[in-house]
Amino acid sequence: MSDSAPPPPPHDPNRPQQPPAAGPDPSSPPPGQPAQPAQPPPGQSARPRSSGASGMTSDQLKSTVQSAHKFDLGIIGAGLLAFFLSFFPYYTASVETSGSPAGFDVGSLGSESGSWSAWHGFFGWFAVLLALAAVVVLVLRLMNIVLPVPVHLTVLGLFAGALLCTVLAFFVNPIPGEEGKESFGGVTIEASKGHGIGFWLVLIVIAAGLALSVMRKDAD
Repeated sequence: MSDSAPPPPPHDPNRPQQPPAAGPDPSSPPPGQPAQPAQPPPGQSARPRSSGASGMTSDQLKSTVQSAHKFDLGIIGAGLLAFFLSFFPYYTASVETSGSPAGFDVGSLGSESGSWSAWHGFFGWFAVLLALAAVVVLVLRLMNIVLPVPVHLTVLGLFAGALLCTVLAFFVNPIPGEEGKESFGGVTIEASKGHGIGFWLVLIVIAAGLALSVMRKDAD
């Protein structure tokens, strides 16, 4: 018996041809590797479009500011400016020593002074927080977020409370130490407390915010 391979069967023209076996798709990833995401067609960006829930676009923000009432923008500016000015010298205190010890008149022997921001006393920082709360309420309204309170009446009340607390901060100085004047051995020590430029600027700005709130409420 011969070891050669048997001859191929004769070709039958009436026999249907079998399609060749389909090989692996060259575009498919090798086994064991995750499939790659489909690439976007030319001319389209793969970056997802931002939705309204993710935040306002720059065009929407610009349109909101342009369509806002001028009094609303002024109130927002007053609240933010009050917060910025609250870090200026708000409370002040000073101690001055003078006299003529041992019969020698040497005038002033020395003085010390210091200043603190509005965040060192309750009425100071609480007034600023009320003004900021009014800003938040107004901004939410400009973003078309429905609030369970009358917006402009609430803003008016918050600025009125902020002005009241600022006025009370004029009479209540939280800096420790007693004010007064004492003399002994020919030496006089005088201690005093006061308010710096930050207090007066915050007072003016909050009063302006309250006035704008009144005009905005009447404009409705």
